[in-house]
Amino acid sequence: MRKKDSLKEECRRRGLNYWRVQKRIYNGMSREKALQHGYVRGQKNTATAITVHGIRYPNIAEAVRELKPKASATSILRWIRKGMSPEDAFAKDPKPGFANGIIYKVTQLSTGRLYVGQTVMELDDRWQKHCEDADKGTISSEDSLHHAMRESGKGDFRIEPIAKTNRPGELGALEIRWIDKLRTLYPDGFNLNRGGSSGGSLKQPVDIDGKRFDSHGAGVKYISETRGISISAAKKRLEKGRIDVKKPAKPGESRVKSKEYKAWSLLKDYTSPASKAYLPGVDVHPAWREDFDVWLGEVGTAPTPQHRFVRIDKRLGFVPGNCAWMTSKEDTSARLRSGQKLFNGVQPRHVLAARASK
Repeated sequence: MRKKDSLKEECRRRGLNYWRVQKRIYNGMSREKALQHGYVRGQKNTATAITVHGIRYPNIAEAVRELKPKASATSILRWIRKGMSPEDAFAKDPKPGFANGIIYKVTQLSTGRLYVGQTVMELDDRWQKHCEDADKGTISSEDSLHHAMRESGKGDFRIEPIAKTNRPGELGALEIRWIDKLRTLYPDGFNLNRGGSSGGSLKQPVDIDGKRFDSHGAGVKYISETRGISISAAKKRLEKGRIDVKKPAKPGESRVKSKEYKAWSLLKDYTSPASKAYLPGVDVHPAWREDFDVWLGEVGTAPTPQHRFVRIDKRLGFVPGNCAWMTSKEDTSARLRSGQKLFNGVQPRHVLAARASK
């Protein structure tokens, strides 16, 4: 029997998918392992291979699956890298309970501002968690401890215990008392809530549409309801300070491509020496030059695609009372009446002919 037929027969006998087994062998796995029922990629040797109590595991994930520790693979690896033995790391409880409850304070050395927190973790591990959260930007508020850590660097901060308790339910009350005692609530310190629980922030009033709301949450709800958008979109607008966002124009309706907008844009070119359309000595009404909507509100839209926005008396500037939408023929007549030359002083032949016929 050929080798291929032998492998296929072996897979059939063991109830394995032949093509899957063949792929494992092709990728470098031994025939023996490839034919093991239930063999998974997690059993492959990696850089996290580890030996616990004399038993070698090909990777940390496999060790966690087999030993079922209370801590995660990430925490176990962190403890081992800090010098803890694999046996101790796998036996350690990351949340030993309130018997080891700690109230701690974090001091910013450069400013003296404080943060008070509670934990049932080892203090070094709690600080490491603060550092990870600062790097991830989990808390983005510019008033937070994590924002200050990102701005000043972690070396500008020191963590130390200030109280301990072994009584369940007392940890939250202790945190509240120490926040009040050390005056660490924003703006004096980095605490954004009064303590006693995880999450929540100090309410800060916000003004929207001339109305004052007691908190950002109330403001977000108001934006969502009045603008007809989702809560998450409203929250983003409030964070960016852009409560109202103009919708993109539909195809063919963009203002910048309209005849009116192009005519308004030329007003700036007329007064710019760097522009080819520059007209020496011609000024533009300031309110028109600064605001398209003001200009459009006063002059209106072009009657037809053939009309252009021009001066009635060419000796005066683009100012109210001296401008209008005209056809090319009307514009030429206005120029003749003004006695002004065209095209840098050279008058076209049709203009000279018109003058000669008078």
